[in-house]
Amino acid sequence: MERLKFLKFTLNLYTQYSNKPLAYVKGSDSIELPLGNTTFDFTVHDTNHKEVIQFKGFDHTDKDQKIQLTLECNNITYDINSISNFDMKDNKYVDNKLIASVNEIVFNGTLYLDFFTTWFSCNFLQGGLLTNDKADLWKRHEDYYTPQDLCLNHKTKLDRRKHYDVVISGTCFTSPLHNVYKNMVPYTLQKICKRNITNISFDGLNAYASIHNANVLVDFFKMNTLILSPSNQFQLPVKKQFLDKTYVYSYVRSRTKLPGSNIFGKVRNEMLEANRNRKDQVQNVLESMYLDLVRKCKAKGIQLILWPYKSKPSTLWHKYKDIDLEINGDSKALLKLLEKTVD
Repeated sequence: MERLKFLKFTLNLYTQYSNKPLAYVKGSDSIELPLGNTTFDFTVHDTNHKEVIQFKGFDHTDKDQKIQLTLECNNITYDINSISNFDMKDNKYVDNKLIASVNEIVFNGTLYLDFFTTWFSCNFLQGGLLTNDKADLWKRHEDYYTPQDLCLNHKTKLDRRKHYDVVISGTCFTSPLHNVYKNMVPYTLQKICKRNITNISFDGLNAYASIHNANVLVDFFKMNTLILSPSNQFQLPVKKQFLDKTYVYSYVRSRTKLPGSNIFGKVRNEMLEANRNRKDQVQNVLESMYLDLVRKCKAKGIQLILWPYKSKPSTLWHKYKDIDLEINGDSKALLKLLEKTVD
């Protein structure tokens, strides 16, 4: 597995003043900042890295005093606002307070750079998954706080304490991505079914990720029925070490909503090449994962309905399916499955 163990960052401090020099504190030493740019280098080994720098010398009599901040890695400038806070201290004539989202300093105090996992995901991996937790659902991020599980409201998360009635674990074909949602089967079911339906649709994942997510839902959440609509793209994921996390690539297309590039290069091509001429092996892995899911559901008394997408049939899913999915098809057959008594 390819490993990226650290990243070297440079914080640029562009200093301006008229007659009152400014300084930053490193350890017990106070280091005067010259006019113009000064670089502050540091190395990051984990996705929750914290960097702390104290600044002093600001005086209200020098109106030109300020330090402008930019953050670079490998000569590329990255978003500093989302990870920066400034705690004002020892300033005269103003109230000391905490300032969020900082790219310029005009007060005495301490700058905190608080990195977080999805900051690295979005800036270095185009929203790709970083995880070390077996309870994580695999998904891509559109921004720092919005994962691509399209049918959960933004900022809404599944609750492990809640007992769900019916959970649909789908793909982009059960989401609003390809069609108007109100014309699709999950939406219709929510309107005509007497049961309470929660639809989760993970955009752009392959079959391995679909089955992984279904297993996570059964392992860590409570429900009466799981409707699984898996991807028909059969590939094993590519995994790489990124700092203290594992980067998992399990996507069916390389295009993302985020700009920039992936620090690991063309990972999708690498995944496709790794899966070339391994059709039977990949299918055996997926079948084993699915049968494990079946056993778990039976042990927990969860009704499992396999609902593959009809227009791209898979022999594996056809073998075990309960019903075919059509993107805007008739929901009556699925409704019958939901309403029948489970043994």
